[in-house]
Amino acid sequence: MTLKNKITSILAAFGALALATSCDSDDRWNDYPDQYEVAGGKPELIYVRTTDYPDSLITAASPNSLVALCGNNMRSIVKLLFNDREAVLNTSLITDNALIVKTPRDLPANPTDLIYMITQAGDTVKFPFVISIPEPMLVSMDLEYVKPGETAAINGDYLLSYDDSPIEIKMPDGQIAEVISSNRNRVEFVVPNGCTKSGAITVTTRHGKATSKRFMFNDDRGMLFNFDTPSVEGGSVLGNHGWHNRVITADNTSFGNYVELSGGTFSEGNEWNDGNYAFEYWCGSWDSPQNITSGDGIALYNVVDFSKSADMALKFEMFIPSSNPWSSNTMQIMFQPISQVTLSGNPIDGATEVAAANAQAFNGDNPASAAFGRAFYTPWQDAEGASFHTDDKWITVTIPLTDFNKTNEGATATALPTDPEHFASLTMFVVKGPVGTACTPTIRIDNIRAVSIK
Repeated sequence: MTLKNKITSILAAFGALALATSCDSDDRWNDYPDQYEVAGGKPELIYVRTTDYPDSLITAASPNSLVALCGNNMRSIVKLLFNDREAVLNTSLITDNALIVKTPRDLPANPTDLIYMITQAGDTVKFPFVISIPEPMLVSMDLEYVKPGETAAINGDYLLSYDDSPIEIKMPDGQIAEVISSNRNRVEFVVPNGCTKSGAITVTTRHGKATSKRFMFNDDRGMLFNFDTPSVEGGSVLGNHGWHNRVITADNTSFGNYVELSGGTFSEGNEWNDGNYAFEYWCGSWDSPQNITSGDGIALYNVVDFSKSADMALKFEMFIPSSNPWSSNTMQIMFQPISQVTLSGNPIDGATEVAAANAQAFNGDNPASAAFGRAFYTPWQDAEGASFHTDDKWITVTIPLTDFNKTNEGATATALPTDPEHFASLTMFVVKGPVGTACTPTIRIDNIRAVSIK
C-alpha cells in the first residue's frame, strides 16, 4: 500500500467514526475495541447513510462502498450479508446505534435486494437495500478482427449473465451472437455467419446496456496501413517508405497482407538491427518541392485527423508465432514531424525546416529528435518466463497516444507529439530497451490505425 493510500484509509476511518457519531448524538463512542461485547436480542435497523454525504439517507450503494447502518442494538449483529455476500465486520466500528461497514466487493450470485443481520442466537433480521450493479463496462477485445464462425472475447467489468436474464451481444449488423461463456470480467461469443460489418458492439445485461467506444469490431476507422487497400480515396496502398523494404505478405491466419519483422537475432538487449526489425513510413517524395498531400508519400496527418490526439490510441493487430517468441529489446514506435524526417529532405511548400531520411531519432545523432516522445512496447517483460508470443493467433494491441512520452533511451520525454503536424511519419523499430534473453523473434503486424478511445 502506498503512503497516499494509507493516508486515505486513515482519513476514511476517522470519517466513518464521525458519521457513526452523527447517527446518534448521544453516543459518545466511549467503548473501545478491547471492551467490545456482543449484545443479546435483535438489531433494529432504521436507515442507512453514506460516508460521502453523511446527511443523506440511502437505499442503495455500489459494491465496495463504505456505509453506516444506523438504528438500535447494532452490537447484536455477528454476521452481516448484502444479498448472498458476507460483509467483513470490524468491531472497532460498531456501537449500539451504528455499524460502519463496506458493502462486499464480490457481486451477488442471486440478488434479493436485502440486508441480512444475523445474531449470536441465530436470528435473522432483514432490511431492504439494493446493491446497485452498473451497466456493462467494455474495455477491450482480445482481437478486433474475428472471422465469422470464430470465437471473440470482450474484456471489461460487470459482464454479468443470469439464468433468467442472459447477457446479450449485438453485433454491428444487428445479429445477436451466441455466448459461449461469461463472468464478471470477460465474455466469449461466436461471431455470427456473414457478420463482417465494421462498427460498435452493444452488450446488454440485467443491469443496463453499453455500446463499445474504446474498441470497434472490424475497426476500419483511422486506417494508416492495412497493406491491402488505399488509405485515402484515390491514393495508393501505404507501406514501406523509407530505408528498408520489409516483407509484406499473407497467409491462412491473416486478414490480408501484413508486414513482418523477422530474420535476425537479439542476444540480450540494446542491439541495433534495422535491417530486420524496422518498418518505416517516412513521408515525402523525390520531387522538389516534396509532395506530402497525396500519393505514396502523403503525410499521415493528411490521412487521419490527429487534432484530438490526447483522446486517441495507436492500434494494430499482431501475430508472434510460438516458434519464434520475443524476449529482448523493446519496440520503439514513433511519429515524427517533417522537421525530423522525410524521404528525400527536399524542400516542402510552406515549411521552413525539412529533415532528410535518417534514423537519428533512434541512434541519438540529433539530440532534439532522440529526445522526442515515442512509445516503448515491451510485452515480453511481464510475460511468463519473460518470453512473449501470441499463442499462434492474432491479437489487437492498443497504445494510447499519451503513452508516446519516452526518449530513445527510455527517459521521460519533454517534447511530445501533440500537434497534428507532429504525426507526419511513423517508424516501428525493435531496438534498445530492457535486457532480456537471446531470441529470434518473428513479429507480424497489420491494420495500423489511429482511433479515438474516448
